[in-house]
Amino acid sequence: MSLEQALIDATAAIKTLTTVLVTAGGIAAAAPAPAAPPKVAKPPKVDAAPAPVPAPAHNHGYTANVGDPDGTRYFIIAAHNTVYKQAPGDADCTLAGAEIVSGAAYLAYQAELAKKFHTAAAPQQPAPTAPTATAPQAVASAGVTATFEQVVAKMRQLHAKLQNPGIQQVLTKYGVTGVPALNGKASNETLIADIEAILNA
Repeated sequence: MSLEQALIDATAAIKTLTTVLVTAGGIAAAAPAPAAPPKVAKPPKVDAAPAPVPAPAHNHGYTANVGDPDGTRYFIIAAHNTVYKQAPGDADCTLAGAEIVSGAAYLAYQAELAKKFHTAAAPQQPAPTAPTATAPQAVASAGVTATFEQVVAKMRQLHAKLQNPGIQQVLTKYGVTGVPALNGKASNETLIADIEAILNA
């Protein structure tokens, strides 16, 4: 084979190889790119629950339709046997033990107090009790001095009950021999108290 023929064959082989490479590159270029991973759908955004609307300050659930303005508050103070109605703008109830209640409970307790204390201005007087037989009788009212004549009268009562032995007890205590000699030995009140002690023994 001549040199020229070898060059022609080599050139043809190079062309063939170039065609093959270009064709392979085109195929590779035409191959689809790998698919991207599917996107995960985000859950829908949930709005936060709306904050509750605060109730009006006067809407505390303790009012009642008793002719008072809306917002009136009612208290009972059992320790003081009283009630308190606080209209809007009134001073707060500061009594110890005050309990806020409904208007109906306020009216009921107010009526109960009216029944309980309707005679408070004129309390009933206790019925007088008769003195017992053994209870010593009062000699004189406060501030009034007993007289010796009252002492003698008590000694007569003592003699009527216990005779001379009863009289002798009093005379011996004060170291005298007769009733008139008792005058001045002690206060008349003291003498009468001693005689009554023997009478009621």
